[in-house]
Amino acid sequence: MEDLLEFFAALLECIYHIIKCILTFLKWIMENIFNFFMVIGVLFCIVIAGSIVKFIFYSSFLVLVLSVCKYRKKIKRYLNEKGFFK
Repeated sequence: MEDLLEFFAALLECIYHIIKCILTFLKWIMENIFNFFMVIGVLFCIVIAGSIVKFIFYSSFLVLVLSVCKYRKKIKRYLNEKGFFK
């Protein structure tokens, strides 16, 4: 009877170590995946933030140029009235 109990104790200890190793491996995998996605997320935010700023700058510059071209005659007439081109 004692031999049978020792056998089951050894079997349970073996199962315990296998489960412990599997859980340690899963923990390691999850940490690496989490770190990977955190790095990707931060890089994505940096790229998006940079491209949005660049897009806003270029679009506002384009609007400024287009509005100056559109109202060129009115601006020139206003400056002539004020005496800048005399």
